[in-house]
Amino acid sequence: FMAARLAEDRAALALAGVGSILELGFLDAQYRDGPLDPDAIRAALPRAERILAPAGLGGHPDHVAARDAALATGVPVTLYADLPYAARVGWPAWVTGEAQRQHLIPEARWELFLAAVPGRLRGRALALDAGQRAAKERALRMYATQFEVLNGGPVNRLLNPAVLGFEVRWDVSPA
Repeated sequence: FMAARLAEDRAALALAGVGSILELGFLDAQYRDGPLDPDAIRAALPRAERILAPAGLGGHPDHVAARDAALATGVPVTLYADLPYAARVGWPAWVTGEAQRQHLIPEARWELFLAAVPGRLRGRALALDAGQRAAKERALRMYATQFEVLNGGPVNRLLNPAVLGFEVRWDVSPA
């Protein structure tokens, strides 16, 4: 199963035109008994200018472990809003530019997870054009072993145009 997941990662990242260090031997949370080793990441990225890591907005243990290990490397980090967790109730108004809905503050939940990030966060939202949305959908569908569950089947959590059309990132600066 892990071989299939790694192949999915490679295929999705190839569509995005980026590379990744996939062969560090890190195990999913259910198979490991400790944190990920930031030294292994640092050694694999001797010339990296920046690491892009999940923000861990849903508390998924593997996303949180990857975030924490990336932050511990000493390399500059940009966190991304990991789907579907980040947009569980939609994007905040500052992301979409739409009026805020009364009694719905999606970023309130984010604060619980981002509070664990040392340093200052500078958030930015990116609105995707039609071509970027189509490319994002192709990349998401590369994850065949996970796509239907993460998409919520017919609910279309990931493919909902109000979700698919945006990306959110935070640059992390030392405190």
